[in-house]
Amino acid sequence: MTVNDHLDCFEPGLVVIPCGGRKLDRRAPAGDLYVGDYHRACRRAAEALEPGRLLVLSARYGLLDLDDVVEPYDTPHGAAGSITADALLEQARGRGALLGTPVVALGAPAR
Repeated sequence: MTVNDHLDCFEPGLVVIPCGGRKLDRRAPAGDLYVGDYHRACRRAAEALEPGRLLVLSARYGLLDLDDVVEPYDTPHGAAGSITADALLEQARGRGALLGTPVVALGAPAR
């Protein structure tokens, strides 16, 4: 029996993982930009679920595909310059993330 045997009946269409405070110091694809341990652990957990799509929730840019190239930033969620709820909802609509596909969001509770 493998760790994923109990997931045979669940196929997430989309998994969203958090960004992270530790980043490369240069422009890079979102899949490479975040280098912190917590982000990497969430990424491994997300990939183990074998989703149809994996997005990063960036505090500055909102929803990012792994190949979206962005500049590094130092903006925590909820701070000035961070993505707003309205903008995030619009991004989700634009990226087809609200079409009834099962979504899994990985991350820690708010502090």
